This record gives sequence, structure tokens and C-alpha cells, in this order.
Amino acid sequence: MRVLVEGGADVNVKDERLITPLLLAGSAVNRDDLNEMTKFVEIVRILVAAKVLVNIIHPDTGISQSIQRYAILEP
Repeated sequence: MRVLVEGGADVNVKDERLITPLLLAGSAVNRDDLNEMTKFVEIVRILVAAKVLVNIIHPDTGISQSIQRYAILEP
């Protein structure tokens, strides 16, 4: 993620289903796996530092509680 952001990737890009990188990052994380959660938090920190929109709404489920919770972390 860091390489993409440093290379100028749009952190707020949406795919055909309106899914953003932030929504995608939180979509499959296993909260019970410390390694996965550590990676997830680092990805969120990178995205937040790059000014990702943290109030994005998932088109199918609404705002993700896990993403909202971790997106407010300071970089």
C-alpha cells in the first residue's frame, strides 16, 4: 500500500461496485488474528495519512464499524 500511495495512487478511487481501498482493506480482515489486524491498522494509517475519505459508505452494508473505528487512528 505504501508503494502505491507514494507513487501517487488515488486513495479514494472507487471500483465498479463503489468500493474504495479503505473499504476493501476492512472487508476481509480477521479480527481474531493479531497479524492480520496489525497489517490492517498499518494500511489504515497509510491511507489516513494520504487523506483518504474515512466516512465512506459501503454500498451493500453501510458504514463499516471496524473501518470507522480504526480510521480515526493518527498516522
